[in-house]
Amino acid sequence: QEAFLRTREGSAANHAEGALGPWLDGMTVRDYYERVIGAPPEVTAYVDPILASIIGLGCDGISAWWGQHFELPGFQKPDRYEGMTFHSFPGGNAGIARHFLKNLIPGGISGSGRLEDVLYGRVDLDQLDKPSNPVRMRLSSTVVRVEHEGAVTEAERVAITYTNAGQVRRLRARSVVMASGGWINRRVLRDLPQSHRAAYEGFTHSSVIVVNVALTNWRFLARLGMAAGIWNGGFGFYCNIRRPMVVGGQAPPLHPDQPVMLTFYAPQYFPGMSAAEQGIAGRTQVLSTPFADYERQIRDQMVRLFGDAGFDPVNEIAGLILNRWGHAYINPGPGFMFGRDGAPAPPDVIREPFGRVAIGHSELRGHQNWTGAAGEGRRAVEALLDRGF
Repeated sequence: QEAFLRTREGSAANHAEGALGPWLDGMTVRDYYERVIGAPPEVTAYVDPILASIIGLGCDGISAWWGQHFELPGFQKPDRYEGMTFHSFPGGNAGIARHFLKNLIPGGISGSGRLEDVLYGRVDLDQLDKPSNPVRMRLSSTVVRVEHEGAVTEAERVAITYTNAGQVRRLRARSVVMASGGWINRRVLRDLPQSHRAAYEGFTHSSVIVVNVALTNWRFLARLGMAAGIWNGGFGFYCNIRRPMVVGGQAPPLHPDQPVMLTFYAPQYFPGMSAAEQGIAGRTQVLSTPFADYERQIRDQMVRLFGDAGFDPVNEIAGLILNRWGHAYINPGPGFMFGRDGAPAPPDVIREPFGRVAIGHSELRGHQNWTGAAGEGRRAVEALLDRGF
């Protein structure tokens, strides 16, 4: 590997998923920076919040394979994202969920199947759980127990226990796809095999805070000639105004004199602690800090950043929404993607159905996002169909 790095022989793909994939997966991003290419610790510290905002932890907790995948500084670039344009639907990923709903239950959203109708149509909750639907969606229900009726290898039904309207209810299914994360599955799946439980020990998760600040105007940013910024110290590390998507007749204004949403990103990472310890520390902080404390931190940070440009928090902040996600990110540390010491990669173990249950969640891709969620969900369904369930 050292000779490979010295001569830079081979293609970019070899660095990412090919010959060097397992080698990169065997170390952290910090190891790669400081031990392989000899970068000073200041490089690691600069990349820490960037990496943490993408995948949950800083350079000391994430496999170097992801440094290559995300084309971080210092890694050979495979140009994976060249020519790609990234968009943000109005309402974020809700736009994708709306398309799923419209296809499964056409009457669940008013209007046609056109993009603008699906994004802005009214959801009819009364249509979701009708007995006549080929697919039924039951809201306000939390599954608390899933287990086969009898031996896993012989059972013909799976029992699902859930709560709804203050009542504990039970239903039976021929097969089940668990589209939930490991922090839930390891507790809800009562007959989860020991192999899967052991694999889940390699899964750690970290939290993140995303704050949407509703502004009456953003003239202070226009004066600075910017719509996004990165900084070191204080609350978060990055904020931006996203250019709104024009859909149909809906064209949200994008002018400094008009209201807009400014989004702050505040990953929770604690270099020097283990990945599991960092996750616990972040969740504890995120879930125990009062809203008023976070609001004060955000206002203070905005004054520090934008006060000299005329920012007035009293008159220019119309509202603030705090999104706290305790298990926002799977943390794919060394060995997560390719396994270690001859053992299979933990996600590959979890992907294997047991009995009439299959697990499909974006964390199995090492990066929690909607594309991984859709892909793993489809794989789980097809795995059960292949078994004749």
